[in-house]
Amino acid sequence: MRSGALYQIIDEPKPGVLGRLVSQPFVPLLSFMFVGAFLSWPWFVFNAFALGSHRRWRDLAWAVAGFLGRAALAVGLVAVFQSLQIDRRYLGLGRLVPIMWSLLVSYRLYLSQQDPAELYELYHAPLGSRGLLLVVAAAIAVPALGWYSNPYFLIFLR
Repeated sequence: MRSGALYQIIDEPKPGVLGRLVSQPFVPLLSFMFVGAFLSWPWFVFNAFALGSHRRWRDLAWAVAGFLGRAALAVGLVAVFQSLQIDRRYLGLGRLVPIMWSLLVSYRLYLSQQDPAELYELYHAPLGSRGLLLVVAAAIAVPALGWYSNPYFLIFLR
């Protein structure tokens, strides 16, 4: 016989075995700002699943849509510029479209994880800034490896 009523908040995250590796949602957002989407969006998805967020599948869908949308926008931008014979000096303005899409996806993922992370901290343990050292190391290593000089990297993964 149970001695007390069980009460559960519907939105309360149910962390899995990787729950101890979860970081604040701000850390993957910083990784987007300093390194790129190739590190940030998978990190957001990992956080969502390790945290046990009720929005984890939606976060995965946003991350996949982010990569596919960025690629489609970049390819579409090149096709539009070539088919309409738009002067190449306006290409810089056109490059803002995939960047704005990436910003939208990143902030959407950040806002989606903010509430579950706060609930996790309230009922389990403080998250701290785990992974901040990884962001700093990647921000130093990626330019040193010359990835930013690769146009495909810049178009699809940055």
